[in-house]
Amino acid sequence: MTRSERNNLLAILAAIILIIGGIAAAVIFGVKDAEPQLVADEVAVTDGATQTPSAEPAPPADPLADAQVNSIHSGGAPEVGDTFGDVARMRSWEGEVDVWRGGNPQIILGPAGNWFPAGQPGCGDGRYVVEFSATGQLTASLRDELGETTREKDARTGWMLLDDCHLPYVTLTGEAEDPQDTVVFEVHEFQPAG
Repeated sequence: MTRSERNNLLAILAAIILIIGGIAAAVIFGVKDAEPQLVADEVAVTDGATQTPSAEPAPPADPLADAQVNSIHSGGAPEVGDTFGDVARMRSWEGEVDVWRGGNPQIILGPAGNWFPAGQPGCGDGRYVVEFSATGQLTASLRDELGETTREKDARTGWMLLDDCHLPYVTLTGEAEDPQDTVVFEVHEFQPAG
């Protein structure tokens, strides 16, 4: 073997030894550095109660549970789930009712076009979410068991949250091109859970 071949072989062996040494050092020092970090993470998790919590977003409030009962609101209704507060959805229905400008308020209909199922003796525990919409300006109103109007609001689109002691009504108001309009509605009935 010539002197230059021997030097090349030694250079290659030296390079291999350096590479193996570098890998070994990286593994040894890498594991050493990872362990303290792991311990620090464990301490942070176990001591989390004593540290100031990070600013995590609060869970979204339930707009139906937070809404005042026997209220009328303009705009789209919040998402209606199977429960809110301490009531659970019993049934839902939708329909249409015709209203006339200057005419008498029309009651939102009950299931299958029957009378709205509220206003009965012993009422107060049930809840109804009534969504309504029309092309013309409406006045939505709530009437108690004596037929007295307790709430009123003008809106083309809106929603009501009422107990089962009140009935929902709508009428066409304002200056509309057409003296008649159709109100589209959707009702969700909730009763105490359990």
